[in-house]
Amino acid sequence: MSNDAWGVCAGGHPLTVEAGRMAFEAGGNAIDAAVAAQLMATVAEPLLTGLGGGGIALVRRGTTTRVLDFFSDLPGRGPKRTFSPLEHVDVSFGADLQRFSYGAASVATPGMIWGLHALHQSGGRLPLAQLARWAADRAERGLPVSSGLSKSIVALMPIIEKDPYLLGRLVVKGEGDRLLPAPIGHHYSFPEMSEPLMRWAEGGPDTLLSGRHLQMLLDTLGPFAPLGELDLQAYQVAWHEPLQLNLGGSHAPLRLFTPALPSQGGIQIAKLLEAIYEKLTLAPTQLDPFGAEALTLIAREMRQLELAKGQDWPRPLTASASPDSPWKSQPGFTTHLSACDREGNAVAITSSLGETAGVSVDGIGLLLNNFLGETDVAPPHCMPKVGQRLFTMCSPSLLEYPADGGRQVALLGSGGSSRIRSVIVQGSLYLANGLLPLGGNEQLVVDAPRIHYDDQKLRVETFSRPQEAIEAARQLCDQWGDELVLFDDHNLFFGGLHLTSMGQLGLKGAGDPRRSGSLAFA
Repeated sequence: MSNDAWGVCAGGHPLTVEAGRMAFEAGGNAIDAAVAAQLMATVAEPLLTGLGGGGIALVRRGTTTRVLDFFSDLPGRGPKRTFSPLEHVDVSFGADLQRFSYGAASVATPGMIWGLHALHQSGGRLPLAQLARWAADRAERGLPVSSGLSKSIVALMPIIEKDPYLLGRLVVKGEGDRLLPAPIGHHYSFPEMSEPLMRWAEGGPDTLLSGRHLQMLLDTLGPFAPLGELDLQAYQVAWHEPLQLNLGGSHAPLRLFTPALPSQGGIQIAKLLEAIYEKLTLAPTQLDPFGAEALTLIAREMRQLELAKGQDWPRPLTASASPDSPWKSQPGFTTHLSACDREGNAVAITSSLGETAGVSVDGIGLLLNNFLGETDVAPPHCMPKVGQRLFTMCSPSLLEYPADGGRQVALLGSGGSSRIRSVIVQGSLYLANGLLPLGGNEQLVVDAPRIHYDDQKLRVETFSRPQEAIEAARQLCDQWGDELVLFDDHNLFFGGLHLTSMGQLGLKGAGDPRRSGSLAFA
């Protein structure tokens, strides 16, 4: 917490937020800090985000809140041709085994290249080349594998092994030349990324993917990949109005801003919070935030939302912005960052590379997404038309809530695919004074135990909860015929709520220990 800071940044790696802090100290605002942090994340969190991926940003300037959509399009413009088939691999998530598709056929249009440039143009104060230089220098010098990156490498080894570029950086040889995930502390670098990154910063998106750099990309993908030059030429970012939801009534008036399409997640968050607050408004009691009553209420509404899903989901989203339930999402590799400043600027960015495509453009250090290999992003029964946006769970959100006689504005977001909705819903509840009274202490909010329901499983973090809450969860699952999965510590599964806020309480924030969260003030 800091009441005299100029800016605050939270994200998934110390270097990510350090870049944000340096932007603030150089005279930049929250837009500059978010852009600098996101660029550094491409180096420090390379399997989670990068210029070869996409995302969504929520931007507050003064009292105006807008959504910047730079998620990926379905590629395939140009003459009809036969595409190469997707390749498949099983990825282990501990108790779960998930099948993903990868390869050149899985790569969708990389919206990040245009998105960060558009975000900077919307109100950045410092030169974009200055913001990119910190990431370019670090890509060249390298850095040690963090604990968070180490977990991602272990999970994604079946895909990394297919990518010669990543193989030489994030894998080591063990006894008998056996390939092993690079351990914590192993030094890696992306020197090939440095010059193209600066070229992009100085000349814009078209200069990155033109000439020999464009040819490198096309040669890497080959002639039978869906993504081609026409898809890159036609891509455009989009600014949208967010969904706005008034919650809590006169007891604790709140306003939530969250993305609509192409974000499935934002729509689900709005529906779930609306249902929970309807119950809380009818009985505005002081709840133990970790107790049986709160757990039962939230779990029931999560399950109700899930049960309302039809077999054709997410097709209803294409006809209506008011869905009844979420799509059963895969685990996903995503990251989030947020930044606020004293001028009233605030930016939250959630971005992803999927699980990476197993195909990187080694001449420019460009890691590519595998969004066409994720069934929640590109559902086979509900594919958009060529050139239209794919679906995403990315849902950076903003919550205005009462605080100490005034108002506080919090930026919430997370990685974690289907868990994103649960993270933001529970973070919002924990922040709301008068209902679940943790508001005013962002670290408590971020550290607080969470639950998540999908796939006929109720997953519960048990720490800090009274035994009766665990018993209530067990009784619910017995009643529903569902499985109860207990986690006794902070777990990567439950996403990473990297949170900042501004307003009556000053600039505040917290990074989530589940995903190597970090925080920096300037």
